[in-house]
Amino acid sequence: AIVFTALAYLRPQNLVGGLAMDMRLSLLVLLATLAGLALAMVRGKERPQVRNPWFVMVVALAGMFWIASMNAVFPGLAHTALVDFVKTLAGVAVTVALCTTPARVRAILLTAVFSLGTMAVISLVNPVWDNGRLTGAGGDFRDSNDFALALCMALPLLLCGWRVAPRKALRLASFLLVPVVLVAIVLTPALCATMLK
Repeated sequence: AIVFTALAYLRPQNLVGGLAMDMRLSLLVLLATLAGLALAMVRGKERPQVRNPWFVMVVALAGMFWIASMNAVFPGLAHTALVDFVKTLAGVAVTVALCTTPARVRAILLTAVFSLGTMAVISLVNPVWDNGRLTGAGGDFRDSNDFALALCMALPLLLCGWRVAPRKALRLASFLLVPVVLVAIVLTPALCATMLK
């Protein structure tokens, strides 16, 4: 679940480019995670929280989208979008189901926030501009609004990580990423880019 989260937020395949961009790394990691989870459940070493209300809502949401795709005007396009959406939802559902202890929740949150913080650093070191707005390095973060939203959500988590991270190095990294994320957020609007010209 940690690798799936890192792939989702850091998008290393987009940073590398070439053949890596065509590889379905998230899907491969998700399938490996599901296989490992099934094996651990058979051995009695893992008991995922499938009765968690968030898990039930994710499954219900996937069911509603499946019904909608079956009744779509263009079923072929809807089916392709549904497969990508269900992959994302399955990753979220497995992550939520595996977060059975506070330590696991903290590990997932720190992975997500450090991935986004790293994306902010990469975007400032090697900026990609879209009509004068700073964008992320890949995936949905190529849109400056999506990138800004993700960074705005990461900012309070970085401040939280600064207070509750289990190691001093993680607390220091959280603290140092705060100004970087703030600068990246400020550079995402077109107004700021216009003022800098």
